[in-house]
Amino acid sequence: MNKKNNTTDFLKNVHRYLDNALSTNESKNFIQDVYKNPLLAKILNEERNLRTTIKNKLQRPEVAQNLIDSIRDNIYS
Repeated sequence: MNKKNNTTDFLKNVHRYLDNALSTNESKNFIQDVYKNPLLAKILNEERNLRTTIKNKLQRPEVAQNLIDSIRDNIYS
């Protein structure tokens, strides 16, 4: 596998890890690999920090309760 594919696969796994989309075993192996390489650990931490910053700084609009109720009614009917 070439370097570009390795990088792409790593970045996909970073996103999957942070989205909790990896199995327990995959997650464990990913973290072990990441912390063996300081550059990979730095990339993971930067992505984690970026997500935290966006989550904390992003203003989410209020959703009307009647919209929530309507969606629930459609789901459960």
